[in-house]
Amino acid sequence: MFTKSKKGGETRNEDRVELAPFMGIRPGVYLALLYSLVLALVLFFVLFFPGLSKPGSVLRIHTEPQGAAVRIDGVYQGASPLELFVPKGRHTVSLVLPAFSVNEFELNAGGRVFGSLFFPKRISVSKNLETSDPAGVLSLAAADYARWAAVGEPSAIYQIPLSLSEGAYRAGGAAESGDYQTMNAILGASARFARNRAQIRDLVRAKFLTNNRGIGPSPLSLVNSARDMLNYLSDNPGASFWLSGSVYGGGENTISASSWHKGHTGLRAPPEQGSGPGAAMRHRGIEFRSIPEGSLNRAPPYAARTPVSSFWIAASEISREDWNRFTNENPRWALENRPALVAEGLVTEDYLADPPELVSQDLPVEAAVTGVSWYAAKAFCAWLDESLPGYTVRLPTELEWEYAARVNSRPGGRSFGSMLLKHWEWCEDSYSYLDYLPRGAMELIDAPERPVRGGSWLNTPETITAGTRGGLSPETCSPFVSFRPLLVREGA
Repeated sequence: MFTKSKKGGETRNEDRVELAPFMGIRPGVYLALLYSLVLALVLFFVLFFPGLSKPGSVLRIHTEPQGAAVRIDGVYQGASPLELFVPKGRHTVSLVLPAFSVNEFELNAGGRVFGSLFFPKRISVSKNLETSDPAGVLSLAAADYARWAAVGEPSAIYQIPLSLSEGAYRAGGAAESGDYQTMNAILGASARFARNRAQIRDLVRAKFLTNNRGIGPSPLSLVNSARDMLNYLSDNPGASFWLSGSVYGGGENTISASSWHKGHTGLRAPPEQGSGPGAAMRHRGIEFRSIPEGSLNRAPPYAARTPVSSFWIAASEISREDWNRFTNENPRWALENRPALVAEGLVTEDYLADPPELVSQDLPVEAAVTGVSWYAAKAFCAWLDESLPGYTVRLPTELEWEYAARVNSRPGGRSFGSMLLKHWEWCEDSYSYLDYLPRGAMELIDAPERPVRGGSWLNTPETITAGTRGGLSPETCSPFVSFRPLLVREGA
């Protein structure tokens, strides 16, 4: 229908549209029905469809201690505390935390049809994890703590995690009175890896948590922890160097100027004790020389005198001929099996490699074998150990290696060649950056590196002494690294 209207003398046409009935139904009626249908569909998809298409529950998991890996039907979902959606049905939930018993249980997850988008069905689960080895829990944390010692002071790019105190929190609640001696020994050994303020804070926090069974400190435990720390610092001459080298912002000057620090740095080491090397013995063609018991004395910051028990040490580095006899009986460690050993993480691509300067030369079989990883050297020692009852064959510790090198080098005491400037030699124990603090429970800390001693022919005599040390990853194979075994009587 068209109408005309006048406005200001101007005539305009106006259009008017009217909806026609649909199947005899008036527009007002079927539009109302249409709008109702649209609203019903919206309500259905908001209130019902989520519950019908994805039925399930929201699962909240809390564990004590926290940080356990949550696996549902064998699939890792995250670490506790954790909230996640679980489909409707029966599921197997596993809570895994290193050195703790696996907590596994069945979960029947229901669902809610109406309003599940806004009000989902929720299930809360709280589990206490148990361990029979609290010291093992702390030693795992200490191993991670030791690995972070390699990165130095934290920065804006990366932060050092509180690994040690996290381990103390996890172990504290399960520890019995008999566990604390071992746990405190682990903390004492961990101090050898504290190279910066962040790690010292972590160490101090771990000590407080250990003394207070993994929970927040009480006034009494604060006093006990402070007392233990003061005793540790006063009993260890190297502690003053440790603190003065790790504290910044003027604190190092305060420590260096203190009478306590000056008292420790004023120590003078007495002459070394012990006689020269003694008799020789041979095993599988390898000559060993006896090193008598005595003490290793070094200037501060080391302890004034460290006792060393007697042992036998190989008079020279293991030769190629010795190594060939070993690989003939143990083909797993032969050069031809290098790809498999690399895949296992036991060696690197330089396994059994010669120094580049010597590749073109025909080396004699009595020349030292090189390019041997720490794992391979340990396997060789285990091979020797199989046929020598009454003795244990292993690599020397850093203390034993240095003691043997010093005893052998004294006037009138040399009975085999110098241990310096041939090849770096693997040692048994874990490598820590601070070697002047007591070892404590170092054997319980799986540090990321192993020590090497002695220098190589590539170094200059001015830079290498019996006390020179370095650290390498145990799988490392270098043409400048070899080894020599050590014998000790069983039970010694």
